[in-house]
This record gives sequence, C-alpha cells and structure tokens, in this order.
Amino acid sequence: MLPDHLQDDCASCAGLCCIALAFDRGPSFAADKEAGERCHHLNRDDRCAIHASRARRGYRGCIGFTCYGAGQRVSQECLGGDGLAGEGAALRLGIEVFRDARTLHEWLVLLHQAAALPLSPLQRGDNEALLAALTAPGPLEAVWLRGVVTAATRARITAHLQGLRDLIASRITPADPIPAQRAASGRL
Repeated sequence: MLPDHLQDDCASCAGLCCIALAFDRGPSFAADKEAGERCHHLNRDDRCAIHASRARRGYRGCIGFTCYGAGQRVSQECLGGDGLAGEGAALRLGIEVFRDARTLHEWLVLLHQAAALPLSPLQRGDNEALLAALTAPGPLEAVWLRGVVTAATRARITAHLQGLRDLIASRITPADPIPAQRAASGRL
C-alpha cells in the first residue's frame, strides 16, 4: 500500500490537472484543451462541475488519470490552497511545479513498489537511498523540486529499476494455457 501522500485526494486539490494538462478530443475526452487552459467544466472554486457524470459526458480520461497525490500536495504546500491563478509567467511556473511534483510522485510510487520486493541488501540500500533523496525536507518548494527532478535523478532511478528486472520477471507467472485451450476446444 502506498503512503497517503501518494494517493489522490481531488477534494484537497485546486484542479491542477484540469488546468496544467492538455487533452485531445477522442474516446477519452469530449473536447480539445491546451495545457495551461482551464477545462470549461472547472468552476470558479476549482472543482469539476461534471465530476459525477464525467464518463457519461465523454471524459473517461479524467477518471483514469492519477497524479499520485501531486495535485493536492502542490495545491496545499506550494500554492497555499489556491489554484493556478494568473497568466503568463506565474501560470507557467505553477504548471511547471505541478509537472515536477507529478514526476516526483511517479518515481516515489515506483520506489515504494520496489521496496515490497525481496530485494538484496545492496538493492534495498539503493532503493532506500533513492527514497530518502526524493523526500522533501518539509513542504514542497519549487526550488527543491527543480533541484531534484533532473535528468541525473531520472538516470539513477532508471538504472536502479532496470537492475530489478530479473527479480520482477521471476515473480511473474505466465497464465496457464490449458484452460484457454480447453475452452477453445469446448472440452471444459
């Protein structure tokens, strides 16, 4: 199970994904929206006006999306509960902070999932060191995020997780083909 701060809590978010992210009209979204543009269903209180009927209204992509808690964390810790107000540079900075926080939270999810594996002492030490390096010393701050969400950090995490490939592969069991063969032949 993931820690609470890596769980979505849309009620504590200021609709950041509804502003920061772009989406294209298609099976998942009923309309096009540019990154940085407010979704036309986002009300003045930064709440989704169609939240209960998103699927019926053509916004299945919203249902399947997760920020892994980055939205509410940025809303509360970086924006003081306020939304992405303003235009121009202020809006771009808010979007950048949200994207960096989402990347950070995605990495944290992967590392927490890796921690549940039977890691060797060396792998466990590396995993714990990465988790510690990605844990903010206090509330999230844009400057801290900018210094942590880097290409070098991504390379360290990628190398660590690639080193776990064999361990992960050994825990995956292929589906039993016999029931499928029996069903296909009609001999259940």
